[in-house]
Amino acid sequence: MQVVARIGVLSIDAMTIGAARRIRIALQNELQATESVAYDTARRHIALACERQRHPDWLPPPDGWGGRRK
Repeated sequence: MQVVARIGVLSIDAMTIGAARRIRIALQNELQATESVAYDTARRHIALACERQRHPDWLPPPDGWGGRRK
């Protein structure tokens, strides 16, 4: 969230598609370098952080969601 908050998701959304893609890739590379995560993980976390900034009223999923099935 902190990486995306510096730029702001609304300014990313206002950019052209190519410029927004370059910004997201730069954010992914920064997250990948600072947190030592895989590229796909960084991509997923940047996308989730953008969605959470667009929709701050999202609630966490109810207990019991996720995990392994029996």
